[in-house]
Parts: sequence; structure tokens; C-alpha cells
Amino acid sequence: MNWTNVGRLALAWDPGPTRSAWAIVGEGPGGLGSYVGSGVVLSADVDGWRGRLAWAAESVAVVGVEVPEALHPRAGASLGNLFARSRQLLATARVAATIAAEGRVKGLQVLELSAGKWRHALTGRNNASGERIRGAIGLYCAGVPGRTNEHTRDAIGLGLVTLWWSGGRRP
Repeated sequence: MNWTNVGRLALAWDPGPTRSAWAIVGEGPGGLGSYVGSGVVLSADVDGWRGRLAWAAESVAVVGVEVPEALHPRAGASLGNLFARSRQLLATARVAATIAAEGRVKGLQVLELSAGKWRHALTGRNNASGERIRGAIGLYCAGVPGRTNEHTRDAIGLGLVTLWWSGGRRP
């Protein structure tokens, strides 16, 4: 992890039904974000994300968690597909609520943000594409590795917004 010239830290979580991405973003010079580290843990690996939260209780100022907001059915989706997506959404909501609750138990400030809210704060669009998010992260955060998956990029973007909304300043 890169700790050079980093101020306050945010730990952000983009939970999913089977895997949850995390990212640590710090305040860098001039209000820009500074990438510190990221990864993915199995959502069922409670010890894995509890370990991150225990470390966070000693090191970070705030934790951001993406929370599901709504089910957006695809045009022409079958009833079976709708039920499958509903189960995924409920599983994701359970993971998000558990991570947020664990963070609060550890005494951390926790911000729960929908994907639409943090994406709008980062890019100006609540339905921003992966490319638009990648561009905004490149603009506002230094040191992000050239290759990251979409799940991890979402955690990085959420981390930036979490810093801004918890008292940091936006460049």
C-alpha cells in the first residue's frame, strides 16, 4: 500500500452477493485523492472484511458502503430473471448492511451511499458508465493502477466521494 503524502483515509466497500471490493483512498495534495490500496474479498468471508474493518478502526477517518437502491429490470426480462436479480439484490443488501453495522460497532463513521448518489457526485451523472467513472478517477485520484476491474474502480470512486462528503474538500 502506498502511504506517501496521504492525509485522512477512507475505506470504501462495493459489496456484491458473492464478492465485495474494497479500496482505501487518502487525501493527497491540493484536495486530490491518493490511491492507497484495493482488493476483493468473498462476501461470505466474514473474517476477511472484519479484518479490514478492525484495521480501519485504527487507521481511517470514515468508511463508505454502497447500498442497493432499487431493482432496475431489463426490458423484456422474464419473471425468472426478475426473481434471480431480486435475490442478488437482497444478498447484496445483506452484505452492505452487515459491513455498515460492523463499522459502526467499531466506532467508525459510516456513510451509506447508493450507486446513483456517489456516481453523480463523482461524474455528474447518476448512471455513469464504467468508462466515465474511470475517467473521473483518473482526474481526481493519483496513483491508481492501470489495470483495475469495474468492481474495484467502483470502490475507488466511492472512496473519493466518501472523503469529500465526510469533511474533505473536492478539487
